[in-house]
Amino acid sequence: MPGESQEAEPHVSALSEAARQTAKSIRTQVWVMAGGLLLVIGASLGWNLWSVEKHARGLEWEAARSIADTIVAMRAWTAKQGGIYVPVSDRVPPNPYLKVADRDVTDDRGRRLTKINPAYLTRLVAGELPSQTGIEIRLVSDRPLRPDNRPRRWEAEALEFLKTQGATEWGQEELRRDGRVAFRYVRALPAEAACLKCHGAQGYRKGDLKGGLSISLDYTSAFEVTRARQGSLAIWHGTIALVCLLGLGWLGRKLVRKAEVVEGFVARLRVLEGLLPICSSCKKIRLEGRAESDQDAWVEVETYVGEHTHAQFSHGLCPECLERLYPEFSRRRGG
Repeated sequence: MPGESQEAEPHVSALSEAARQTAKSIRTQVWVMAGGLLLVIGASLGWNLWSVEKHARGLEWEAARSIADTIVAMRAWTAKQGGIYVPVSDRVPPNPYLKVADRDVTDDRGRRLTKINPAYLTRLVAGELPSQTGIEIRLVSDRPLRPDNRPRRWEAEALEFLKTQGATEWGQEELRRDGRVAFRYVRALPAEAACLKCHGAQGYRKGDLKGGLSISLDYTSAFEVTRARQGSLAIWHGTIALVCLLGLGWLGRKLVRKAEVVEGFVARLRVLEGLLPICSSCKKIRLEGRAESDQDAWVEVETYVGEHTHAQFSHGLCPECLERLYPEFSRRRGG
């Protein structure tokens, strides 16, 4: 009925619009979810990379502090003893920078002994470290008694920082010219009462910063391990992101296709339930949106219905057409 078709048309249009909006909403939600997923994975990667870097930096500082604490404790003990005496040898000659009357003595067995003060002890211990350890220890000062204790560029920067900031330590990582990575560390060495016997003439007072304990650690191996671990984290996060995005894309595409199928079905339903332009004579139906003058726009009913539904036709003859087309067969059948 035409009236029923006109009443059904708004409902069908609403269904079609709902299907179209559903497909659009699914696409939007997939993009939003993908963005949120990348944000979460990116935040996780950033936090993990920061944690690994922080842990590595913490190990550098702890290693340098442990060495500095050990050297400072040895220096303090030696100072409390007023210095210690050891036999003079090629490896331990008298300290020419120690200006005290009792620097060299002879024991009751006739052995020549020389006094080891905290500064000399530090140099001797540093000289015993094997080169393969990658550890370098030295005393530095901007007013040294020993010329070799003059600071290098980075040590001078560290001493300046310790003076101006009143800090007790300074450290930073540095890439050397040979491509290796070193951690530079300087511990502040304030003047103690025992230090003034030698350094008092330089104008130092108790508590003044007279220099620093410089420690350089070869951290190349640890640096490479840290970078390898960070690379592994990046690969894992990238893999997880890729898998999740592919899965999300597949699911979103599947839902969109289902919405599109519904939209197409509703579109066909709208055509069938609406007013169909049909020829009064031959009963052909004009395709939707085509001009009446277009000869190709007119198709048989069977063709139209077959293209817009899942219905299949089986042909026969009604009694009226049978009588008109085959009267003899119709009478024989009726008799």
